[in-house]
Amino acid sequence: MSNEILLLSGPNLDLLGTRNPEIYGTTTLAEHVERFTKLASDAGFSVRHVQSNFEGDLIEAVHGARESAVAIVINAGALTHSSWALADALDTFNGIKWRSTSRIPRRESPFVTSARSPVRSVVPLPDSAPRATNSRSTPFGV
Repeated sequence: MSNEILLLSGPNLDLLGTRNPEIYGTTTLAEHVERFTKLASDAGFSVRHVQSNFEGDLIEAVHGARESAVAIVINAGALTHSSWALADALDTFNGIKWRSTSRIPRRESPFVTSARSPVRSVVPLPDSAPRATNSRSTPFGV
């Protein structure tokens, strides 16, 4: 198995930096991915990033990562709250770390429910995985 981390970005995350900057900030997805990739590289990992506005694309990426990635880091966007299928696919992969751009309990209804909560607890990445060293973390939690 490689040292690849699959970095998944769900629906509408391609709009980071311009959509609701008071909630999500002004940093673009490309900037977040670049920062994450640098952190990963410094720790000896490669990164494959997949962003899609389509649930099935994300599920296919998870299926493909089962044989090629050591970890999946995901910001599922709104699918966090509604995609049992994505949660089920992720449940077949060990080493998942879930994150959301905004804090779920602080969101407006119906965004206070997470489809993943009853299915899988947060599983931290290995200690050698890249982590943020300052307060300016990415929407992937590192």
